Amino acid sequence: MNHSLYFSLLVLVTVLFIGTVLCRYLARIARTWALKRRFRRGAAGEDKAARYLLRHGYTILKRQATKQMSMTVDGHTREFEIRADFLVRKHRKNAVVEVKTGKYAADPVHTETRRQLLEYAVSYNADTVYLFDADENEMRKITLYGARIPKRSPGSIYTAGVLNGMAMAIVLLWLLQEIM
Repeated sequence: MNHSLYFSLLVLVTVLFIGTVLCRYLARIARTWALKRRFRRGAAGEDKAARYLLRHGYTILKRQATKQMSMTVDGHTREFEIRADFLVRKHRKNAVVEVKTGKYAADPVHTETRRQLLEYAVSYNADTVYLFDADENEMRKITLYGARIPKRSPGSIYTAGVLNGMAMAIVLLWLLQEIM
């Protein structure tokens, strides 16, 4: 082979390598810009929701309310955190408000949105769950049928059961003493 063929192959490989690196770099920049745009849009939607809530008589108890949760998976406890956009109060009722932007995300039956609303309904001890559509500037009350929303923590249910059992044992002992 002659030197010009080697040189041409070297140039081709170099151009392909530089092109690949440049494409990956530009794709990363595009993803970063899209993510920043998404966060800006989400933050603007939350600001819009905050104004709506205050204008309609809600008291904002917490914004970006986090809650530590745990579950047991195959006997091992796994910790995780959930984050609701707003915890609010109106007429002595607490509510969770989830803010969404975009055509699909603001649809309450959209899979991811529906699952998130269900998670909030079960996890936060709220009377109501709302979905705020920031694009339409409207809030929708969500009622999830079939979702069992615990009003007590498992610990308090257990404690109540133990106390009831103790009270019943005392009554039975007293009755036994009276009979004998």
